[in-house]
Amino acid sequence: MDRDDPIVNEIRHYSKMIVGAYGKRINMKEASEEENGDVLNYVNTNDISSMFEVSLGDEAYIEFLLQHSDLSIDDLLYCCFEGDTLTTESGVEFHSPPLFILRDVYSKSIVVLVRGTQNLNDVVVDIYGNNMTWAEGSVHEGMGVIAKWIATDNLIHTTIEEALNSDVQYTLKVVGHSLGAGIAALTAIYWKTHHTFDHFAKSRGGSAFLRCFAFAPPPMLSKEIKEKGVGYVYSVVNEDDIVPRLNVQCIYGALRDVSVGSRFERRWRRRWRRRRRRRRWTRWTPSSDRSLGSRYGPSFTRAIEGSGAMITECT
Repeated sequence: MDRDDPIVNEIRHYSKMIVGAYGKRINMKEASEEENGDVLNYVNTNDISSMFEVSLGDEAYIEFLLQHSDLSIDDLLYCCFEGDTLTTESGVEFHSPPLFILRDVYSKSIVVLVRGTQNLNDVVVDIYGNNMTWAEGSVHEGMGVIAKWIATDNLIHTTIEEALNSDVQYTLKVVGHSLGAGIAALTAIYWKTHHTFDHFAKSRGGSAFLRCFAFAPPPMLSKEIKEKGVGYVYSVVNEDDIVPRLNVQCIYGALRDVSVGSRFERRWRRRWRRRRRRRRWTRWTPSSDRSLGSRYGPSFTRAIEGSGAMITECT
């Protein structure tokens, strides 16, 4: 792919936002004048954590996000650290990971940014991989429930509408990483198939108005739904990253391969042991009748001679 391609430039640009979406700021401690400017003089070098300061809280989170995204506080149009409590059909409860709506001057876009897995709630969403009916196909239920909540929430919809109305040249982007990538892709597909923002698309690039950039998305939709995202949902996968390939069928397939391999190995070992035993008992060398007679007695030797058989002894 051409490095100067506009899509590649957008991927590079939005990759900064997905880092900022995790919101933990870690700074190297600075030495005071009394410590002669050497941080190593007053920290425990055996404990590397003592060399850093971790800034927590919502304000530090937002500061980290905006700094990584090269945006100002005025460009933050909406933030939700914990959305509504959502419930699956079987009664499992969770909520959306942090969600932000940003005005991105660089790309002239309103960006809906969804964070990936970071806490126990996100893990619950990840592992709840039951199928959920979605149009003509199916999707990962946990991500599908959250995506539908985002796509249909009145406050989110109103915020995006107002932002697009105030910036007449801006387009709409949906961006996420890992868990957030799956949610972002399904949200974009929902808006596209339900023509939610088509009245803006007609005057702002048509099919290029709405795009999704999903970084390391998990496999969370069926082929029928995947085909609905062709042309505007871009998946970015880092070489052999396991997450975009880790679905239930792949896990069962891997376990099946391991099981088949183990059975094959066990059969091979049994056969190898049987052959060893056969080899041990069939490694014969000729012996004289005298030696046999001295071991088994003269009656045994006479019986063998009378039968005309050739006897060898195990050595």
